[in-house]
Amino acid sequence: VADASFDEIKVAATVFNENINGTDAARLIIGVENYDDNSALIQPYIATLYKEVDGDLVELPDGFTNLVEDELGLDGPERGDPRVFELPDGSAGVLIERTGKFYKLEELERNPACREIVPIDDDPEFEIAVKVTEIGSVPMVGNNTDSGKYNLAVAEQFNSSVIFIDQKEGKLFSYNGDAVTLIYDVSVDDLPSGVDVDGINRPVVGFNDGAKKKIQSVAPGPGVNSILVVFTSTTLPTDYNGTALSLPTDNIEYKLYNEGNCTDISVCLLGNPFPPGLGCCTSQKSYKLFYKFDLPETSGGRISNPELFFAYEIQITYGHDGGGMLAVPGGKVLFSVGDCLPFGYSGLEASQDTTSHCGKILLLDPSNPGMYKVAATGVRNSQQMVRKGDNVFFMDIGGVTAEEVNAVPLADLLDTENVENFGWGILAGENFAREGSFKVTRGNRFGQFGVDPSCISEQTLEEEAGFILPYMQFGNPLSAGGAFYGISSATVADASFDEIKVAATVFNENINGTDAARLIIGVENYDDNSALIQPYIATLYKEVDGDLVELPDGFTNLVEDELGLDGPERGDPRVFELPDGSAGVLIERTGKFYKLEELERNPACREIVPIDDDPEFEIAVKVTEIGSVPMVGNNTDSGKYNLAVAEQFNSSVIFIDQKEGKLFSYNGDAVTLIYDVSVDDLPSGVDVDGINRPVVGFNDGAKKKIQSVAPGPGVNSILVVFTSTTLPTDYNGTALSLPTDNIEYKLYNEGNCTDISVCLLGNPFPPGLGCCTSQKSYKLFYKFDLPETSGGRISNPELFFAYEIQITYGHDGGGMLAVPGGKVLFSVGDCLPFGYSGLEASQDTTSHCGKILLLDPSNPGMYKVAATGVRNSQQMVRKGDNVFFMDIGGVTAEEVNAVPLADLLDTENVENFGWGILAGENFAREGSFKVTRGNRFGQFGVDPSCISEQTLEEEAGFILPYMQFGNPLSAGGAFYGISSATVADASFD
Repeated sequence: VADASFDEIKVAATVFNENINGTDAARLIIGVENYDDNSALIQPYIATLYKEVDGDLVELPDGFTNLVEDELGLDGPERGDPRVFELPDGSAGVLIERTGKFYKLEELERNPACREIVPIDDDPEFEIAVKVTEIGSVPMVGNNTDSGKYNLAVAEQFNSSVIFIDQKEGKLFSYNGDAVTLIYDVSVDDLPSGVDVDGINRPVVGFNDGAKKKIQSVAPGPGVNSILVVFTSTTLPTDYNGTALSLPTDNIEYKLYNEGNCTDISVCLLGNPFPPGLGCCTSQKSYKLFYKFDLPETSGGRISNPELFFAYEIQITYGHDGGGMLAVPGGKVLFSVGDCLPFGYSGLEASQDTTSHCGKILLLDPSNPGMYKVAATGVRNSQQMVRKGDNVFFMDIGGVTAEEVNAVPLADLLDTENVENFGWGILAGENFAREGSFKVTRGNRFGQFGVDPSCISEQTLEEEAGFILPYMQFGNPLSAGGAFYGISSATVADASFDEIKVAATVFNENINGTDAARLIIGVENYDDNSALIQPYIATLYKEVDGDLVELPDGFTNLVEDELGLDGPERGDPRVFELPDGSAGVLIERTGKFYKLEELERNPACREIVPIDDDPEFEIAVKVTEIGSVPMVGNNTDSGKYNLAVAEQFNSSVIFIDQKEGKLFSYNGDAVTLIYDVSVDDLPSGVDVDGINRPVVGFNDGAKKKIQSVAPGPGVNSILVVFTSTTLPTDYNGTALSLPTDNIEYKLYNEGNCTDISVCLLGNPFPPGLGCCTSQKSYKLFYKFDLPETSGGRISNPELFFAYEIQITYGHDGGGMLAVPGGKVLFSVGDCLPFGYSGLEASQDTTSHCGKILLLDPSNPGMYKVAATGVRNSQQMVRKGDNVFFMDIGGVTAEEVNAVPLADLLDTENVENFGWGILAGENFAREGSFKVTRGNRFGQFGVDPSCISEQTLEEEAGFILPYMQFGNPLSAGGAFYGISSATVADASFD
């Protein structure tokens, strides 16, 4: 009964195992009723268990049994005998007897699947920036910029212009890319006979008059010079030749104005607080009236000659009246009606009943008054439809669970013999509605805000069959009861975008307690098979005095800046396509409209290219040949060489032919061979010739029989690091192991490559099998005696340290520096193939990967961690009290780091240079930047990609480079990486 872990759960129990569908399982059995003196025989339930894998929740279908199988590598079913208990912090734990592993339990928010469609705003792979530039404004009347007093919309398709609709005031404005011109005003121009747009007086309580829509929608009419206009009227003109479609008669929810007795409207005020108790106070019968007008032939003219061609009943309520309108071939038009209901319901039966207009997209013909066909069912409240090529895209405001951008071939909508179904509403014989890819409850009239209709679960494949899933869907990041949240528009205006394929807006959202309205994007093209693409949040910027300034709350910041408000202030953005094909956004509250432009990804990540044309620092360096290291055979061919240099040897340096396993001493005069693995005695049990992988795309010049050397303790010793496929049996210590919880550190265990020839089948690079790209080996650290006389050889090897490594297309470090006390610093490298950002092990001090270690040759096997977060440092040097080391970057930042030697020797306080992923974060640090997790052998020159510069908070506790620089090439260019660094000041001024 460890209640710190639980909310609804009051008691939890386990079983040794159970048989579920023939499978042994051991699941968590729970009760949800508190114990008191009268409690007995409460109902038991089975909880669904999840574990987190790479940030995602993965279900354990057989409960704790799956933990046994995963841990022991068994296929199952395998009994493990779980035992729940209370941890010291009061939370619940479970011990798996069979494995000895114990785990913490934590009750999740109910139906976590219903919360997995929140747009991602922190995925470094899709940190896309969009610039917002003001280009015009729609005139606003009186106090219409006050909160809730406005109602504007946009209509496209008008050849070289768009139409802005002031729905509340009943005005139409044409914008041709240059000027905004009034072309109709219900208060000045002739209103069609019998139309009453001023009679709306309900709902009374909690209803902003800005939600009134004297004119709801417009679209191009048949021919060149006509426009279709939809009015909201409390009256039906008597001269209409058709019959207005009626609201459903079998459910009072569609005719709340018939509920109660409200002849005196003042009684409605008794309903405070919202919602009122009487239905007639929350609804008013009205009509949507569809007229064809003539467009003016000259600029500045007004629309004229209205002809009524369609009408239907609607109730004005706290609800959904749609309004999306799209002209289609043949002079016809598609129109989205809305589900005709107050909020809180899930569309009910009428939205799925083709005899009702509610919840439908209708196909209308202005030349055939009163006639219509149903093009689609199950549409909740679509206020905008757009066409791109052969496809129609429309937003649909969700209930609580899923905001939608739907896509469908135009031909499918025009084929009214086969009606498309988008799921909203309750199908005959079912007891749930569909919202996006989810099932939702029936709901309640004016149900709990942010809760009704509530999510049940994801649909099964059987439940999805026959319904069209959204092209993109996203959910509310808030828990129930938060700020109003709903999609307000969507566009596929591709002239503004590159990676962005679809963009949508929301009325507002609550992010960290702040109302925001941000741009939600998808980056996958639509085709017939596209559904449920991942939504992301773009970062918005505006230009101020030549600089790009971020809008952290998105379009909301534009409202606050324009009106001089402190915020949070809702503004209702609506994206649309401008006459030039680029994307625009109208802010309803201010009337301002802006052009959107996708920026080059992460421009800040490209600002560290070394400067080569600054006249202040045009410094020249002379290069003079002074000697050479003997090269063997074809080792001067491309990719066949591997040499390094070691300093600190009093009056000499050591050149290392890493590939051949040779050491040469240079004393300022002559180069002398002092060790050769092929001639001199190799330490017993060391195999430097066994490396045979990676096979494909791997230059043998990358092999390192000897990796590093450094001065040993005393005057006449040298430390030598070998790469060996074997671990000598006489080693007194234990070789440090590679991480065991991630296959990326042990690719040689992936696949089945007993016959190495199968690796060649992996062409082109990289091979498909992990074991073809990696080989288990060891770094072996020996202390040798240096020769006392010139021309002698090193001798008497003593093994003092060893660790596992994988030979791969990756990072094995090698920087080595002797320090006081006879000890040595060594940089391990992150142990990974290229493409990754160091992952978790580089920040985990229990692993040697991604570390600088402090070793003591006189104390075999012992080490301490001096620094974490180092990617692939192949050289360390000391100057005075400071250590300088280069670190080869991923894609973003090549580094020269500097740190006081004393700080590295103080291993109680480990220095952190940032590479790798810190617990609780989802990015790594590279130089002063944030980078993505990356991918194994990811796109060359791209992975791990740059996200942005670190904030001051993100930099805190990490050491920034002394100097960093980036690749001047675009992605995919030549290999680029720092190869060395020096602070040898005798050459320099």
